[in-house]
Amino acid sequence: MIKIAKILLAGCLSVTQFGLVVPLSAHALDTKEQAMALFKKKSYPQAAALFGKSFALTKDADTLYYQALSLQYAKNFEGAKALYKQIYLNYNGTQAAQYALQALAGLDPKFYAGQSRTTVSAPQSPVAVRSSGSSSQTVYMRQSGRDTSRDTLPRECKVYFERHGSLLVVDTTVNGRPQKMIFDTGAEVIAMGKNHLEELGLRGPSGQASGKSAGVGDGGAQDTWHHAVDIKVGQIERKNFPVMVQESLGVMPLLGQTFFDDYSYTIDYGSKTIVFVKKQAGVGAMAADPKRDPNNVPFVREGKEMVVTAYINGRPQQFYFDTGAESVLLSPAHVRSIGLSIPEDARAGKVQGIAGSSNAVMFPVRRMTMGPIDKSDVMVTVSDGLSAGHGLLGQEFYQGWQYTIDYDHSLIMFKRR
Repeated sequence: MIKIAKILLAGCLSVTQFGLVVPLSAHALDTKEQAMALFKKKSYPQAAALFGKSFALTKDADTLYYQALSLQYAKNFEGAKALYKQIYLNYNGTQAAQYALQALAGLDPKFYAGQSRTTVSAPQSPVAVRSSGSSSQTVYMRQSGRDTSRDTLPRECKVYFERHGSLLVVDTTVNGRPQKMIFDTGAEVIAMGKNHLEELGLRGPSGQASGKSAGVGDGGAQDTWHHAVDIKVGQIERKNFPVMVQESLGVMPLLGQTFFDDYSYTIDYGSKTIVFVKKQAGVGAMAADPKRDPNNVPFVREGKEMVVTAYINGRPQQFYFDTGAESVLLSPAHVRSIGLSIPEDARAGKVQGIAGSSNAVMFPVRRMTMGPIDKSDVMVTVSDGLSAGHGLLGQEFYQGWQYTIDYDHSLIMFKRR
């Protein structure tokens, strides 16, 4: 199986907006529950029809969002695009509208480009999803035997990013065609959906799936295919490069570790840049004893993943350092292991992941620290759908800090801006 990370569509989407409880009729609620059950079974056309019936009764933006998502997964891209636009234009200011606009980044880039300059800021509670399983050995084997003579790997390269909420989004080209991707240190590989390739006018993989990807959600493992494309980010270009493709991916593709594995890199939120430096010339080599610097946080590698230790109320907890996550995500087992209890007034909601939706709760913890970062009242999200061995440490915890990933010394080097 493949480990990747992916943004969640999180929060109390179906019952809470702006802190107000929205009452739903018993019939509407029952219809929506039936629709969600069909969605989890991947009966997407039937789910879309029932979500539509529920929306007719409630006029609830989140129900309409799930109808659009069902249509997208059913490959009715025009129908999904129309509903996403309806959500964005008629329910502006809601989480559903923000997620609809993000979906339109792939389905209708021109519309997205025109709206994203004036869109409301992203909601504060999204987090990220990771799929679980063994490391991506087949992908790495294919990459190791790949002809790299046509790759362009400059010694240093600066890439600008956009902020989508807390996520970092970079411009790439796939076979010469423009495609926005989430810069995701929590993704081991580049992950795309067949829907992305179709939208680019490219032929996707066919035949029997070559692997599985499982993640947050109740939908079970997703079929995946290995595929090769030419990908360029800034001046870095890789030819015939392996990517992981699943049937449909409801958000932007993920630019994972395999693409930038030859580089150390510095992320600067002030200038909105990622500066890549080839490892043999990495910035970490300039420090006399970088491991003694209290601003530097050590990590260990699990496959391509970076695992760090952070402290919640003084108790250690291991996390994947995940720029593809917007906040801190834990499982109930993680919560128990560090002696936390979920408060009765924790905010309930749903999280949407690579394998469907799962229940979640969100609440603040008193204190959270890692290296030089020391924060109070940090919001964490707990989901029983998180199947990864560690939690996810997302952008909201370390935003405001410039940091360099130094693979030579296995350090994340933080600098306060």
